[in-house]
Amino acid sequence: RDRSRSAQVRVANYQVELHKKYAIAAACIVFVLIGVPAAIQFAAGGVGFVIGTSLVVYTVYYVGLIAGETLANRLIIPAFWAMWTPNVLFTVVGLFGLWRLRRATSAILLPERLPRWLRRAPHPELAEAA
Repeated sequence: RDRSRSAQVRVANYQVELHKKYAIAAACIVFVLIGVPAAIQFAAGGVGFVIGTSLVVYTVYYVGLIAGETLANRLIIPAFWAMWTPNVLFTVVGLFGLWRLRRATSAILLPERLPRWLRRAPHPELAEAA
């Protein structure tokens, strides 16, 4: 019984290390997904705000990664979910930020990005009223 549990723990440790390597590599993309909307929305915040936000995001990610590692090493949750859950959660947050950013800026930026022949012509009644 102890031998079986010991073997399971060793396998879990190896699986955790394997998934952690790939999860940390993928975290670069996840951090970009979070950083782009934050940088655009809070551009006037200054360098201190950017550094503070970066430290908070990284700390929360790191705590999630370490907590997942501990849970997987104790055989509480599978190694895959333990290592990838912070990436999944931060990806959802980043995509939500991009979605909010797109909704806030699409009305302003969209007409300038369209080719001339796709732009909506002014409505004749509105042109006469002006």
